[in-house]
Amino acid sequence: MLRKKLAVLLAATMVVASIVGCGSAEEAAAPATDSAEEAAPADDAAAAADDGAAEEAEPAAASGELITVGIINNDPNESGYRTANDKDLKETFTEENGYSASFAYSLKNDEQITAAQKFIQDGVDYLLLSAADTSGWDSVLKDAQDAGIRVILFDRTIDADESLYEASIVSDMAKEGETAVNWLKGQGLDEYNVIHIQGVMGSAAQQGRTGALDAAVEAGEMNIVTQQTAEWNAEKAQQIVQSVIDSGESFNVIYAENDDMAKGAVAALDKANISHGVGKDVIVMGFDCNKWALEELLAGNWNYDGQCNPFQSSYIDEVIKTIESGGTVSEKVIIMEEKGFDATTITQEDVDTYGISGKRFVVEKSAAQRRWKFIACVAFSILIVSDKSNAYGIHVWLFDNSNQFTGGGLRGERWCSNEKRQCSFENEKYSQKLSWCKSSAGCGLHTTGRGSPCIDG
Repeated sequence: MLRKKLAVLLAATMVVASIVGCGSAEEAAAPATDSAEEAAPADDAAAAADDGAAEEAEPAAASGELITVGIINNDPNESGYRTANDKDLKETFTEENGYSASFAYSLKNDEQITAAQKFIQDGVDYLLLSAADTSGWDSVLKDAQDAGIRVILFDRTIDADESLYEASIVSDMAKEGETAVNWLKGQGLDEYNVIHIQGVMGSAAQQGRTGALDAAVEAGEMNIVTQQTAEWNAEKAQQIVQSVIDSGESFNVIYAENDDMAKGAVAALDKANISHGVGKDVIVMGFDCNKWALEELLAGNWNYDGQCNPFQSSYIDEVIKTIESGGTVSEKVIIMEEKGFDATTITQEDVDTYGISGKRFVVEKSAAQRRWKFIACVAFSILIVSDKSNAYGIHVWLFDNSNQFTGGGLRGERWCSNEKRQCSFENEKYSQKLSWCKSSAGCGLHTTGRGSPCIDG
């Protein structure tokens, strides 16, 4: 079996290599339309540190200088919020808009710092940072400052001297937590027995959303049944809630610090036939306002969702343009406007207006949204391993920069996996998404058996 798997992996490697070169000669000769290149995903961040945690974009066109930016972010597969945040940045920091952008991703602070050091060595003009942890950044930001590189924080704050960065475009995570906890207090429960599912410990989002709940517990207003980190992961959240259910301990509130973890918690409740949502046994609370999560509120299955606005790139762009024109940034800290949604008052208009759709998207061709006129390789599926109980497949889709499907004639919807089995990479002309799948429950992709493609529809 091991020999068979090794042979299959070698074959899969050859297939992927052939796909990379599958565009036409006309496309190969055409100039790049999007200079943004991804470094290795979070799972490969250690390897990325060895051969360059962030790869530089393609050289700029001879006509005109591009502003070089190194963007350090958390793994786009972390959550729907992060996927939308990453997509927003990539749509703004393009050659069309005067930028040459490089991207590095990790959920670990030390790997992000390694990526920052690489960007400093590369001599980028601006370093954009969404830190995995609030601490440990003073030294590397001082190195950037000494090298004449401007630093702009986005999404998350850090514990560093304000003189080390030009601006901070962030969410007020502490206010997000306070708004949520105040809403919970207003529900008038006889007692509050809370399962608290935390995000990655030390991140600004975790600290802010935890702080208000901890304060309520310390004041004797609520009880904590369990308080554990699921690191933004739905599967880990499901395991935490399942453990509480198995213990027989009573609870009536799920306070999950992002939507994915709330989804995992609900999966455990459903498995145990425990009712949840409006007028039911358990109150369910999440954060980020993914569109699918707001739809759960609208249906009455969840009770509350706190907004976290992922669209910061236009603010960053304005700050850079102000600096480049010789102006002064008027606000050092820019707080994104956000609010919370209650299942009893949310409307379809709220869902459509505020819901972010970073994790789920329609696989549909749209000429208006595509930026190039070319025919990509047809999407295909290859069965690589099969055993008695599972069918494993590898499937490749080709997308343009708007995440619109450009290969084959398939229709339907695809769920992007939040599992570590998925990897993806992009080049400047199109995005090739390479996803491993084991079962529809395991990674959100549909597989029906031997030779079946891992795609719905």
